Amino acid sequence: MTATIITLMIVLLLLGFPMMIPLMTAAFVGFFMSFGGLGQMETLIQQMMRGISPTALIAVPMFILAADIMTRGQSANRLIDMVMTFVGHIKGGLAVSTAVSCTLFGAVSGSTQATVVAVGSPLRPRMLKAGYKDPFTLALIINSSDIAFLIPPSSGMIIYGVVSQTSIAELFIAGIGPGLLILAMFSAYCIIYAIVNKVPTEPKASWKERAVAVQKALWPLGFPVLIVGGIYGGVFSPTEAAAACVLYAFLLEFVIFRSLKLPSASSRLCTMVTKTTTIRSFRQAAYPTVLDRVGHTDPSYHLQPCGESGIVGNIVLGGARKVRNFTKRVVA
Repeated sequence: MTATIITLMIVLLLLGFPMMIPLMTAAFVGFFMSFGGLGQMETLIQQMMRGISPTALIAVPMFILAADIMTRGQSANRLIDMVMTFVGHIKGGLAVSTAVSCTLFGAVSGSTQATVVAVGSPLRPRMLKAGYKDPFTLALIINSSDIAFLIPPSSGMIIYGVVSQTSIAELFIAGIGPGLLILAMFSAYCIIYAIVNKVPTEPKASWKERAVAVQKALWPLGFPVLIVGGIYGGVFSPTEAAAACVLYAFLLEFVIFRSLKLPSASSRLCTMVTKTTTIRSFRQAAYPTVLDRVGHTDPSYHLQPCGESGIVGNIVLGGARKVRNFTKRVVA
């Protein structure tokens, strides 16, 4: 059954259908093959609705909205400038700065897409001009932005926590160590790459320039403090942290920095609704599962989200998201 479902999804993807169509089709086919018909269709519908009903998922559109506001504002540039003043002068400093900036903005936004746009747009031309090859530049930006998928506030961690019924707060803290380890490995590779390819270094910034850059970046650096400190300080839950993040982003970009105007808020909301609808469609389609006991047809038997097609659905969901993000980034 697993081979049939995966083959069907691949065929539909190759035919050009949106990702949610193969996922939903796979759910229906898996359910049909498990029960020998559609006699328990109401159970499938209940499971699909159950996939988007947890209140913890409210945090996802909140973080998406906050990330979109920061991407359009000055937060990303201020973080990039601060990182460049400290590590831009070392061998491979520009590449290291790109990786660190992706990690910092990921800790601020929790979105890989927002990180690519916010960091990749200004730094990719600078890296190409400095002598880095385009494949290396694209690979660095794409993979460094995926660190945002590990460190808080990660939308992927929220969805995984809902699926596996794991504490989202514990997932957030568990992702910090691996995220920083990956950053260290990327930085080491960037230094080795610059040495081997004899990439020139950037001018060294003075301590006065560093102090000014840090001062300008203090407000954006408040995001990870607000999220992680608020959650583990017992001030609010991850969902409430997402709402606080939106409020902080709004005050930062619309009031303090004044980089955005109130009329643009409606377009930010539209972007949030579009992205949230897509993510929830994936989540809704991937959640329906078959019974853990093959051939079990008792309607009162509770369906578990860890059965065979549940595992397949969530693996495919994660893989599809990676492929979709990679395609969008390269095209952009």
